[in-house]
Amino acid sequence: MNKQEKEYEVIIGPGLNDRISWIQRFIPKRLIYKSAIFNFHLHPAPWKTDPDNLDPKLDELKRLIRVSSEKGKEVAIVGVSGFASLALNGYAESKTKISKVVSICGRLRKGPGEFPPL
Repeated sequence: MNKQEKEYEVIIGPGLNDRISWIQRFIPKRLIYKSAIFNFHLHPAPWKTDPDNLDPKLDELKRLIRVSSEKGKEVAIVGVSGFASLALNGYAESKTKISKVVSICGRLRKGPGEFPPL
């Protein structure tokens, strides 16, 4: 890796349908673009098996953020739908370890069932 190249660990999480197998067809494991290297990690959150308990999902995301940041690489999170809210909560608890967050169709308003309320 050249000194000019920046390496990112990108954590991608799906929505409530957990369509990891579908998403895997479109996302490469690694992408090199200009002076950046992106390593993609698809991270399922078992919404269907345990829809009400977000604590273990957030704990696992924070662990993945910690492990990725310990590698000395920049960490980015892409959350789709239900995972977008989880990604924002993960960012709120690990701001110093995350450089980018992308929320795609995530709920951003306060309401019942939010964890914790935004």
